[in-house]
Amino acid sequence: MTDTITVYRHGRFITEEAPEWFSKELDVAWDRVADITFGIEPGAIIRCWKLKHDHGHTAFMAVDEDHGEDVWIPTGADLADFLTTRAPAFISLGNNRPTAKSLQMLTDAFIAYARHGAGSSL
Repeated sequence: MTDTITVYRHGRFITEEAPEWFSKELDVAWDRVADITFGIEPGAIIRCWKLKHDHGHTAFMAVDEDHGEDVWIPTGADLADFLTTRAPAFISLGNNRPTAKSLQMLTDAFIAYARHGAGSSL
């Protein structure tokens, strides 16, 4: 089985074979405080670390600590694009989760009402 990594390159997320050095550098990065952090917990958050040896940056994108994805951002130009376009959109979507959950509850209540008819208890 080949280890793969999500890479942000030229404005797109792609999956590539992970470089041999990536796992070790990721472990080293995670032992440090993030260089850049977006978002507020609980909620969507992105943490970025600069990798050693000019290997770019890594970002951990998560809707909570248990559900996230590491993304390798190999160049400074890709990092700038990621931070100005993808990061704000991800944080905005993640922070709307409570609203989406409330809307889903209202939708479920309406469907239950419609199925049982007016005047019936839910």
